[in-house]
Amino acid sequence: GILLNNGFDLFSEPVESRFKVLKDVHWQASLKGSQIKTHRECHSFWGVFAATHRVWFLHALLFFIGVCIATGSPSRAGDSILKRALLGEEEVIRLAAVGLIVPVHALVVALARGETTSNNLWRRAVGWHGCCPGGACCWHLPTFLMFLCKAFFWTIVFSAPIATYLLMRYVDGEYVQNAVHGDDSLLAARNALLVVHYCCSAIGIFFLLLAPAYKIDRLFPLTFVPLRLRIVRYLFWTLVMSIKFLLGIKVFLSVWNVTQWLDFISIGRESPSEIMGLWRSSAWAAHFYEWGLVWGTCFFLFCADTAMWFQLGCMFLGVCIVFVQRGCAIFDFLIQDDISRIPQRFSEKVFYYAPRIKSMDVAEHFPPIWDRIVAYMRYEDKCESDLLGAYSYTRGSSRGLFFDRLSLQKKPLRPTKKPDTQPQCFHDMTVM
Repeated sequence: GILLNNGFDLFSEPVESRFKVLKDVHWQASLKGSQIKTHRECHSFWGVFAATHRVWFLHALLFFIGVCIATGSPSRAGDSILKRALLGEEEVIRLAAVGLIVPVHALVVALARGETTSNNLWRRAVGWHGCCPGGACCWHLPTFLMFLCKAFFWTIVFSAPIATYLLMRYVDGEYVQNAVHGDDSLLAARNALLVVHYCCSAIGIFFLLLAPAYKIDRLFPLTFVPLRLRIVRYLFWTLVMSIKFLLGIKVFLSVWNVTQWLDFISIGRESPSEIMGLWRSSAWAAHFYEWGLVWGTCFFLFCADTAMWFQLGCMFLGVCIVFVQRGCAIFDFLIQDDISRIPQRFSEKVFYYAPRIKSMDVAEHFPPIWDRIVAYMRYEDKCESDLLGAYSYTRGSSRGLFFDRLSLQKKPLRPTKKPDTQPQCFHDMTVM
């Protein structure tokens, strides 16, 4: 907000005195770059992506892992690296390609943060203090060197999966060529590089998905959450995403079978030599467009149905909480009619000390209150006249039902010792 010199917000002052205290606004604190949203952050989807990039990264990670598992490995094997499948022919090699999401996502996040960061923060980060009186630029050398070191470190961390993957695929191609002649000496080197690649990818996934946010992004302190509640939240989301992922594999398998039946191309199973020879043809381009459209739609639906699984999980948790709060009375919940028990429960919880109607075991104040509720529903056309008579304790029609008759001042509620009848909705409809 706009802060005054005394530390209070401008809009906390009365409306008639805001213009008078406008001269006391502390503009330096009010326009501090790290405390306000920039114009680009407020008017760009980059800001939305930068704030929720962990959600999209998790969905992309699960999606590509599920696709690799569902599609399986190709049956044919080439004798050279140019004739082998683009993503590999063994399951561990194909899953290693998922690690390439790390550098791509890190690059997009860096672009989003760079787009939504104000110029003031950029100058402060690189140590630029503006132009000196002599015309030369003033740089704070330690800050600038620290910025370069951090940028170099994060570049190495997020680029490591690319280097290890390319090196692993090169050694794998040499191993395949030598294996034709009975030489498997490069197998151990390929497996070692595969382990290194998985470790580098896991480190990048940790920093993108689980590491705390940057200090500059924490505009406000986080709300304290007890450890027990935090464990329950993580278990809940782990269960929801696990069920979503397992059922998603079934969907991916169906999509894969459809693409095979329609004779679509499969980029991951084609060799580099095939792609270089066919990518200029119009038929291959059309099949590539159809392949990308089908799997892009599948990814969109995979992200969209998270809301459905979240609602189902919350419903399951809510039902469990209700059962626990009510002593796990599952048998009563299954066979008893809770609607018919509304008068008794309302009388026990609200009119505990009120006199009772012996024939119904209901407080004398409940029938007039219920009749007034039903009358309001009829006045607002939420029920018909026949329902008004069926749901009321008193006999009569809705003729002449005006708002004055519903007013408590003109027609106050009076306890009823002997109602005319009992509403049909309160008749016991239990199974047993």
